[in-house]
Amino acid sequence: MENNYDVIIICFANPTFDARTINLVKTLIKYKRKVALVTPDYDVIPDYISPNDYYKCKINLDQKVRHSQKEFTKSVKKLKLSGKFVHAGDFYSLAAAKFIKMKYKAKLIYDSREIYSQLNSLKDRTFARKLIEFREKYLVTYVDKIMVTADVDAAYLKKLFMHTIPYNIIKNLPPKQELFESNFLRDRFKISSEKIILLYQGWVLEGRGLNALIRAMESIDFAELVIIGDGEYLNSLKELVNKEGLESKVHFTGLIPYNELSNATISADIGIVLFEDTSISYQNALPNKLFEFIQSALPVITSGQNTMREVVENESIGLTIDKVESSDLLKAIQKMSDVTTRNNFKKNILEIRDKFTYETQEIEILKVYS
Repeated sequence: MENNYDVIIICFANPTFDARTINLVKTLIKYKRKVALVTPDYDVIPDYISPNDYYKCKINLDQKVRHSQKEFTKSVKKLKLSGKFVHAGDFYSLAAAKFIKMKYKAKLIYDSREIYSQLNSLKDRTFARKLIEFREKYLVTYVDKIMVTADVDAAYLKKLFMHTIPYNIIKNLPPKQELFESNFLRDRFKISSEKIILLYQGWVLEGRGLNALIRAMESIDFAELVIIGDGEYLNSLKELVNKEGLESKVHFTGLIPYNELSNATISADIGIVLFEDTSISYQNALPNKLFEFIQSALPVITSGQNTMREVVENESIGLTIDKVESSDLLKAIQKMSDVTTRNNFKKNILEIRDKFTYETQEIEILKVYS
């Protein structure tokens, strides 16, 4: 017996930590859409969807992604799911979504949340990059609509795919949240009230400026740095911290579930968002962490990508740096250490934060599935 849905969302990411999937599922359910969520089995049960509508596929995640992706596609094919729309939440779930489209005549929505053939991890792997590009171009011929996070991504993909598929801009915005007091990070790491808390949150990957940020901490005594997240670069950063004797200044939390993240974010003083200019994906970055900092009323220090600079400088909510280097970061952090400077930026954030919420996109989101 087949289970029929309005929208089947297939995503390769962990459903407990993936903000984009969480917010989409919650919004569709809010507007009375019958939603199924399909992911690999990460040994978690998401609390934002009925267990009866959550399908987890047992695959080997401890192998190369392309092998896990193939296993995932085979597992999805075994599920008896049909629907009006099937949503591929990333490139890695696009083949599985194509199968459901072809079998049940569903409309296929592709969330190209990244320029997948230009990921930073592929910058020195020309063959892998070309292979992903070739595969993506083929699978996109089955797609009815494409979602992206910014206009710049839409412009790039239109040239890459050379098609007339409609695009919908759905930014990585967080839900609206009420402001509240929290000492989560101070209490957890016993950080003095006299010190500023610098916060990085997100995937811990090469090219995110974290080496330079940690190096900058060598010259800073008035602040401590907290890194929330996990990723392939985490162990290298921990080794750097230990080597330089910065254990009292740099702290790691590991992953924090998305529904608990705001309690940590709001307890910091400054949000840090950095991307080195090493790939097209990073050059076009407009990440959810920037908007999460805005929702938590944190002044920010970001790298100088046009996508982020447009928000940070136009709204006057923080500082941008031209180069992701320790010296530039040190100057920005020293400038932001002035409480009057931070309060001025925070005042501006409080005036504009409501326009950077996921709720402002609900009408556009519902259009995608109509």
